[in-house]
Amino acid sequence: MTSRTLRPLRVAGMLIALLATAVLVTAAGANEPEKRAMIPFATLGGINDWRADSDKGMYVQGINRKWFYVTFFGFCPDLRFSDRIAFVTEPGHDLDRFSSILVNGTQCSFRTFEASAGPVTVKPVPAGAAK
Repeated sequence: MTSRTLRPLRVAGMLIALLATAVLVTAAGANEPEKRAMIPFATLGGINDWRADSDKGMYVQGINRKWFYVTFFGFCPDLRFSDRIAFVTEPGHDLDRFSSILVNGTQCSFRTFEASAGPVTVKPVPAGAAK
């Protein structure tokens, strides 16, 4: 074969190798996107419960009974002593890491919003059981 007839074969081989590389790169990037933690429709009745964890974080439970743990940028004064807070969400009404709360007029922005097992509960010791 002459170099003139081999040239199209080399170009075709290069194109096949390039196409195979592109397919492999696309398949590697096709993993599921990371699901962001959120409570949908939080301001429309989507929150079931919340519990303060000092002034650095809090637990929030959605109506599906799943718990999430929130940390704040800085600390959130009066959170552990407050019995009422307001959740501030984006227009989609979802509670996520871009949300915040209002506690006695102070806005506390979320730093993180992650799935959690929920707050630790301490079982009361029955009277007279341990001395």
